Amino acid sequence: MICIHKIINNITVAEMTTLSAAALLSFKDAEALKGDAMLDSVMSEIEKKSALLKAAGVREKKSLSLEKADSARDEILRTLFVMLQGYAVMPSQEKREAASSLLSKLSVYGLKTLSESYAIESAHIEHMLIILTSDENKAAVKALDGLGETIEALRKAEDDLKAAGEASVSEKTSKGESAYLLKKDVLSTFNVKLIPYLCACSAIDGEKYDAFSSKIAEYVERANSTVSERNKKTNKQGGAKE
Repeated sequence: MICIHKIINNITVAEMTTLSAAALLSFKDAEALKGDAMLDSVMSEIEKKSALLKAAGVREKKSLSLEKADSARDEILRTLFVMLQGYAVMPSQEKREAASSLLSKLSVYGLKTLSESYAIESAHIEHMLIILTSDENKAAVKALDGLGETIEALRKAEDDLKAAGEASVSEKTSKGESAYLLKKDVLSTFNVKLIPYLCACSAIDGEKYDAFSSKIAEYVERANSTVSERNKKTNKQGGAKE
């Protein structure tokens, strides 16, 4: 008889997706289990739910990529204004006048742009980039060390955000349940249906079920070990903070 422990509840979406994929591959190779209607039904349920979980994980990852790209863009925009404000109070008249001129032209936008939505902020930044790269302002930008590179970085960050935004919008067209809720659903199917069934079948007919059951036990043990180690680290860090 093969003993299979239940999966620890705070397994991550990625870990649950990996475990499910491994279990499904092993089931497809388990010739001895062909014709077990109950097991076929449970594994079919896991396959469908795992596909949804994987899609949700990709979708939410792209959403996180959008947030990360937005944060990177915001930081560069802050840097640009900090540079201009610093140059505007420098002793060098050339640098002071160049910075003041650019700040005046960008004043309609300013850092208040950061509080706008993705779309409006992007529109404002595009206008700022047009101003900063225009022939009229080339001399002023050249006079301020590092500003040209910062403008280029802002251009790249804006392009990166647009790419991330397009990916996120594409995923939202097929938006479903959150990955967290789907993970709980797949986890429940394993813990409530698959594992108890395999334990019972292994006790009754080990010759038929032990090979597949041992693989599931191995996958679960590996995942649980990873979760347990992470929990220990989290608890240690929490204790250190206290």
